Amino acid sequence: MKDKPSFLLVTGCRRSGTTFLGNLVGTLSNSSYVEEPFNKLRGLKTIPDVWYPYLTDEIVNKELKRDLNRFFELKKIPFRHSINNNDTGYLDCNTTVGKVILDVFKNQSGEPLLKRILRVVLKNHHYLSYTKTRYKSNLNYAVIKDALIALSTPYIADNYNVKTVFIYRNPEAYFYSMVKQNWYIELTDFQKQNQLLKDYPFVKNLVEEEHTKDNRVINEWIIVNKFLLEIYKKHDVICISQEELAKKPIEQMEKLCAKLGINSNELDYDKIKKMTTASTVNPKNIKNVNRNSIETLKSWKGKLTEQQQHMIKQKTESILSELETIKL
Repeated sequence: MKDKPSFLLVTGCRRSGTTFLGNLVGTLSNSSYVEEPFNKLRGLKTIPDVWYPYLTDEIVNKELKRDLNRFFELKKIPFRHSINNNDTGYLDCNTTVGKVILDVFKNQSGEPLLKRILRVVLKNHHYLSYTKTRYKSNLNYAVIKDALIALSTPYIADNYNVKTVFIYRNPEAYFYSMVKQNWYIELTDFQKQNQLLKDYPFVKNLVEEEHTKDNRVINEWIIVNKFLLEIYKKHDVICISQEELAKKPIEQMEKLCAKLGINSNELDYDKIKKMTTASTVNPKNIKNVNRNSIETLKSWKGKLTEQQQHMIKQKTESILSELETIKL
């Protein structure tokens, strides 16, 4: 009988290095990488329709429980279909197979024909990454990279045999990266999760603030990182600094392996070097794996206004200080 693989979960706030760390962990021998199963646009069909869903025993219904059980058994489960819609400029998510097939002929998305045909069966790269993991032979490590699972990590830890690593980023660097990409989520995604507000009153206070764009951006960092700080005290999770990882990737990965009980000889050092010392980067690829990791630490310097810097420091200084005390 085939041994079950170890599940390694990499999470943290968006734009904080989860993809970078996930791919580094994915250099372990006989590992496979699963992309954002909790993504409400492309992930599991039964995941709640919010960014950063908060799961508890009371919230998880029978269908979601079934799919999560099957996920951690690497069995077949339904993922969402999605189509890039040229008319709206947005993604049509959780759409039907029929609409995807219709898009092959209408080409609302403007995608190449082959890519549209593949969407009928392969759905999206999130589903494909899970499918490849399911069928990988001699699988020792299933590496789940998902920032959006962050608020569900206590539930996952209590119900499944998963080792969790969360990565945090300097809040000013995070803020610049989000603003540069014009990314933010509506804080109502937190506000309408009543159990979350009840269990973590600080979230309720933050989402009731004025919803300026700057507030929406930095409050996402605060909610996710403060939440992860609180669960760190109750669950066996590992905290890693994006800045330290960028400066000393091999040293940090060896420390992480020691903490996870994994022999660091299982790391692919050549791949790690390639991922962290690349001389050229495609700025349009926001999920770029190969980069000069040291250079990424400078990209945000001098790009924020004094007002933004003051606001960020005032709101995040105490959280950042606490994160610094628990990092690898």
